Amino acid sequence: MHQKDWQQRLAYVIAAYNATVHESTGYSPNFLTFGRELAVPVDVALGNPPADRVSVNDYADHLLTSLQEAYCDARKHLGRAAERTKRYYDCKSHPLAFKSGDLVCVFPHVGSWAGPPSGSVNTPARLRSSTRPDRTSKPVGNGPRGAVQIVHIDKLKPYLWPSLDDVAAC
Repeated sequence: MHQKDWQQRLAYVIAAYNATVHESTGYSPNFLTFGRELAVPVDVALGNPPADRVSVNDYADHLLTSLQEAYCDARKHLGRAAERTKRYYDCKSHPLAFKSGDLVCVFPHVGSWAGPPSGSVNTPARLRSSTRPDRTSKPVGNGPRGAVQIVHIDKLKPYLWPSLDDVAAC
């Protein structure tokens, strides 16, 4: 492999990446950035058909319309891609059986098992009742008026430390 000359090759890799239509958006990064596909060397060698000459204002209107439609389309594609990814992730999860009122530990993105991110380490959170049709996410919060977060069930573990009454008695 060419491990010592990657800096010279990086520009070509980036150009190829930016010219490739992404499955999650349905568009290439070049199109979403510039409103058109960029000319590649083969286009220059074979000659591109000349573009119609239009006024600056007409081009700006066309570009604005094209980008608005592309962004709207890309948002829809990204939403469908997120749903597909969630379904795939949920298929691999092995949820534990929790019920409303259970004490749980929430796994934050940055550290060890803890209560909700606003709580201190080893502070349990309480599962709230939910009417959500999604069985893989649960509402979690502290106290009757505490902030409620929706947490994926894979990020929850049963609270196994001494009960809160035992801790308060110490």
